[in-house]
Amino acid sequence: MAIGITSSVSFRNGLTPLCSILRTIRLASPKRMISLLGRTVPTWRTAACGRCGPSTIMLGRPIDRCRVTIPRMPSIGIRRSAGIPVWAPAILKGWFIELANLDNPIRREFHLFTLLCGSRPTALQQAKPEHINFRRRTLHIPKPKGGSKRAFDIPLSREMILSLIRVLRFGRQMHPSQAQEWLFPAESASGHLAETKEDRDILSKWGNDLRQTFRTVATAAGVSEFDAKLLMNHSIPGVNAGYVTRHKLVEDHLRSQQQAISTVVLSALGKLRTEQGALIDWLGHRASRRAVSKFRSKPSTLGEEQDNNRQVA
Repeated sequence: MAIGITSSVSFRNGLTPLCSILRTIRLASPKRMISLLGRTVPTWRTAACGRCGPSTIMLGRPIDRCRVTIPRMPSIGIRRSAGIPVWAPAILKGWFIELANLDNPIRREFHLFTLLCGSRPTALQQAKPEHINFRRRTLHIPKPKGGSKRAFDIPLSREMILSLIRVLRFGRQMHPSQAQEWLFPAESASGHLAETKEDRDILSKWGNDLRQTFRTVATAAGVSEFDAKLLMNHSIPGVNAGYVTRHKLVEDHLRSQQQAISTVVLSALGKLRTEQGALIDWLGHRASRRAVSKFRSKPSTLGEEQDNNRQVA
């Protein structure tokens, strides 16, 4: 976005011409423009706010007469990078321990699956058991962001399939009625998880934080930007993208890319997977069967758990 000069300019001797400054700034984003302009000529004074419309900056000394018009900027915040840095394994390990200590196993699997697939949380909340195709190893998302025309299949890695098996078992035991319709059931008005936020003192990353982490891990796993966008159901600019047959890629290529990402994520645990108590109870051999057995042997505890789930769901 370029900056237009709307009046004449006269310079004093020894000053850098304004045109050379503008050449440096003109390719920057609108917010970056204001930052660079403000630092370049500290004697400028702002006469109008850039949120409501085109902002006009009147230039005082050492420039005699100049008016720079900056096009209107959308009133948006700067997006923060909230994902888990994949180059810091200790942080990822800490997050897994936090997740393993969550009381609700259905919410625990929801957050793990969000990290492993990179999907938007709202799309996963409305997933149903009938959307799972274990033969093709896919989870169908019929109405993602953008509506049914953007429907797509998530290829499933081995770790993702195990997560789905666990949540199906827990759902049938904890919420037998809701589990008939929803993949992530809960005691809510809708019957599925309605609120996926967690106390950050308990779980530091959730929701779109995990979606950002997925994109970072994809890069570390050697997955191309094009494949990562397909896995996350991003729109792909360019003419050639229109000739991509997605379901053909899902059968083999994208599934292998998904497996590479899941492998990188779970490999961060290292020996903790067999040494840390909470992780053993969650991801250890036959751990889900043991957990379901505990629910069956303690019906009163299950009732209390369901009461708590009504509040958090």
